[in-house]
Amino acid sequence: MQGGVYHLALSDVDEDKPHLHLVVLTFSGNRDCIVVPAYSTDGPAVNDFIQTCLKSGMREDEIYARLDNAKYLTFPSGFPAKEAYWCISRPRRVAQSTVLSGRFLGTMKPQGVLQIVSRLLASLQSHSPSLLSPKAVKSLRNYAKSLMIECGVADGSVLPPEEPQSHGPS
Repeated sequence: MQGGVYHLALSDVDEDKPHLHLVVLTFSGNRDCIVVPAYSTDGPAVNDFIQTCLKSGMREDEIYARLDNAKYLTFPSGFPAKEAYWCISRPRRVAQSTVLSGRFLGTMKPQGVLQIVSRLLASLQSHSPSLLSPKAVKSLRNYAKSLMIECGVADGSVLPPEEPQSHGPS
């Protein structure tokens, strides 16, 4: 399921309009997963969202990863492959059953997933450290490391530095 791209309509943000969602992390215990949505680069709502984030002090690489979907995903016939903003600042935790009820479009190439996951890790550190538990962040980091090996990335420069572990009050 990780690395899978699904066409989903999630009402919490997208007003029931379907968008692509990449599964970046799955949880076996409660059967949830973390997905990152994609939006067409010419969409007015996503561009307004990006401008709002920029005005609040976020950097572009903390908001989205801009990918040419045709380069990283083979779409079924009749589905347009176009450039998109993968909004790493809008990850969602949803039930795996919700994701599986959507239309599976394919598995993203590791190079594309790595761009999204590495930026998601950086954004979580900077702006949403409480969104995922330390254990989930560690799982996401391990997934990124496996993608780096698969992509032939020799150094860890694509990942943000690991946060020091807190051992409670001293």
